Amino acid sequence: MEKFDFAAAQSVAFAEFCRLYPDRELQAWLSKHATAAGNQPVKGVWTIEFLVYPTPQLREGEYVGISAGRKVRMLDDPKSGQPQVILSSGDDARGEVVFSITLDANTREMRLGECADFAQFDFSRYGLVEWM
Repeated sequence: MEKFDFAAAQSVAFAEFCRLYPDRELQAWLSKHATAAGNQPVKGVWTIEFLVYPTPQLREGEYVGISAGRKVRMLDDPKSGQPQVILSSGDDARGEVVFSITLDANTREMRLGECADFAQFDFSRYGLVEWM
């Protein structure tokens, strides 16, 4: 059996998403707004989830800055005045699974899990993955 790691499983999952949803605009949106998570409960069997996150709201004193080439929320440290990246404010919304699939490299089977109703989906609520 060829190597079937997280990257390979993620690639197969995205290819299956594209097969099920041939709309190129939806595919482009997902690739910019979703992040992939996965676990391997059994060797060769991966569950891959594509998650989206509501756009974080800037709070008082926060601003958008660039860190490592990505847009992030920042806040100046009150004591030093130095900018600090805000990873989470504690009450940020959790990620929402919009697509999940279980892939078995041993049997070549795929089982669809979660699948958002994209016809009813409010795309404007979700930020680019670079915010994460």
